[in-house]
Amino acid sequence: MNSAALRGLLLAALLTASACAAPQPAGLTTQADQFDLALGQSVDAGRDNLFVTFHEVLEDSRCPQDVVCVWAGRAQVVVGVDSGTGDQRYTLTLGEQQAGDTNRITLDGLVLMLLDVRPYPLSSQGTDPESYEITLGIR
Repeated sequence: MNSAALRGLLLAALLTASACAAPQPAGLTTQADQFDLALGQSVDAGRDNLFVTFHEVLEDSRCPQDVVCVWAGRAQVVVGVDSGTGDQRYTLTLGEQQAGDTNRITLDGLVLMLLDVRPYPLSSQGTDPESYEITLGIR
């Protein structure tokens, strides 16, 4: 296979993969920056010295992907935000919202939103707490 054909196949694969990407949650624009954090990891969110840390998973009651459930469940995580005044902690919820739950926080006009929690549970195996990662969006 020549290099032009190989580039064409690669481009087609990339376009197909992007077409299958999960839709953005309501209220988050496609221009928002996204970043992944492993448990315990911090990142400079690139906005006014805003540092975000993924501290812990409080709950992961999401219906395992290999089970049929009557309730979708939810995942709750704690993130810390430090803009130079100390680590302020927030609980963010993905999935079923109950009174007082939120999947976003607004700080000085910036919106930080929980987009994903991985790994998704399986009924056949437990989730190692150290394996969790989250995806956050900021706009």
